[in-house]
Amino acid sequence: MGGLALVASAITIINERIGYFLSGFLAGGLFLVEYFVPGVLTLPLPVFIIGGVIGSLVIGIFTEWALMIVSCLIGAYYVTSLFTLSPTAQILVGSGLFIIGAVTQALLMRMQKTSDR
Repeated sequence: MGGLALVASAITIINERIGYFLSGFLAGGLFLVEYFVPGVLTLPLPVFIIGGVIGSLVIGIFTEWALMIVSCLIGAYYVTSLFTLSPTAQILVGSGLFIIGAVTQALLMRMQKTSDR
């Protein structure tokens, strides 16, 4: 899977739009697989493809904002999965991490756009 991520990043450098769709496909596919069958070593292909198509469309259409949201969701999911927490605590910690990540990225994007003017 790491090899596919490197290919997706290389394609993004060559053609940004196609790279967004490919990155969205990989992120959406992996997210849906982890949601339906967490912890398995093999990928159930139909679930991966359905998640990939949804992720590809969302990130391909909304680009920067969707990338921010997806990266915050995946980051919060992986950090909360490292610890054994009660379901309520997992939701609260995950939500807090998501909000902190989203606000930080939005502020950085806004600062970058104002400095470009």
